[in-house]
Amino acid sequence: MSVRILVALLCAAFAPFSATAGEAGAPLFSKSYAIVVGIDVYPHQRWARLNYAVKDAQGVAEFLRTQGFEVTELYEKRATKQAIVSEIEDRLAAKLTAQDRVLFFFAGHGATRTLGDEQRGYLVAYDGTDSFASLLPMSHVRDLSSAMAMAKHQLFILDACFGGLLAMRGSTVDPRTPNYVDEITKRRARQVLTAGGANQRVVDSGPGGHSLFTGQLLKALTGGLGDANGDGYITFSELSSYIQVAASQYNQTPGVSELYGHEQGDFVFVNTARKTPSPGGTDSQAVSPGAFRAPEKDVYELLKVGKQSFARGDYASARTAFREAAEIGNAEAMVFLGKMYWSGLGETADHGKAREWLQRAADRGDARAMASLANLYLHPGPYQNPTEAQRWKVATAEAEKLEQAIVLSDPTGGRADRGEPKIPARDIVVPPPRPPTGFRIQ
Repeated sequence: MSVRILVALLCAAFAPFSATAGEAGAPLFSKSYAIVVGIDVYPHQRWARLNYAVKDAQGVAEFLRTQGFEVTELYEKRATKQAIVSEIEDRLAAKLTAQDRVLFFFAGHGATRTLGDEQRGYLVAYDGTDSFASLLPMSHVRDLSSAMAMAKHQLFILDACFGGLLAMRGSTVDPRTPNYVDEITKRRARQVLTAGGANQRVVDSGPGGHSLFTGQLLKALTGGLGDANGDGYITFSELSSYIQVAASQYNQTPGVSELYGHEQGDFVFVNTARKTPSPGGTDSQAVSPGAFRAPEKDVYELLKVGKQSFARGDYASARTAFREAAEIGNAEAMVFLGKMYWSGLGETADHGKAREWLQRAADRGDARAMASLANLYLHPGPYQNPTEAQRWKVATAEAEKLEQAIVLSDPTGGRADRGEPKIPARDIVVPPPRPPTGFRIQ
């Protein structure tokens, strides 16, 4: 994640989450529970058949089990309004403790209507009809959150149209706070991730046989792309930075927000795809949830060393520090390294390696990397591609909107775009967007 921004979103750690950034062996959560709902085929004719909702829910359930969650799955005819509510009100709420956390995932239809000057959103359970009384109001979802108030962390993920009507905005903690993971898991979290905004229809197609939103969500979590700073955790803040760009397209921008009772906590997943750099900078080793411990080297210390070396003209030392941080997974180091390769600082310029590192940073939601890629694809040469340039320019605009919320001090010696080499900008003609087909909508 770009060090300048802090936008809130997902997380869920390996239960009992046996390692932390602070004292090893002290569990952060006692129990982790998940309720996963997916509906493709609705009996009532008002609701069209969906293609990927059940598969989306199954993919999320499978991932959560690898993170230590006890998962309850409600698919198709098992996902009635009463069954969903009963699972929370009658079974889960009574057994929650102050050291537990809950994740609720819903993939299916959503609906909305306006009453007076108020817009009301709904989730459509399996037995939903053309009567709004048969649907599950977003206000009721907030009540269910209140019923689970004992749990320290709650996360609602809604891959349905108009899911953005559920939430309210909030705030979270600076990720460079000492013992950050310990701090965010001590505080209460009531967080929401939605596939679209309050007035948006959600596309029912995407990568890997999943919807656009859930496909990118699973890519971020299982592939480790959500771990932008490379510390081995995927926090709500990092995931939001990734997903709000990766899963955005025409008339769909994922929403990130909080519910009543949020106290700056942050849901956290273990990044099982995290790579530890090897001494020769070649092969690296993945980290398993049970074996994970806080990284031996602080990525921010590596960034600081790299920037100080760069400032005094020691480009070889700067490149070494940036490469080590980049191999761990830090997006800012990837940007700096990519631009050094572009300009040939310290060795012969290599635009292929520049593109590779900038692409990896952009995949983690870094707006500066996206802007550089847009410029790179407009330069004459083997990589000139106006279509790709346009795509990255649009993505940059979305990412920069997220960075306007909070500006943080940088303890690593200044942002990478202060004094680093540049890829000159060129004008891009923006064509009108083409609307997709296939929505999760009434």
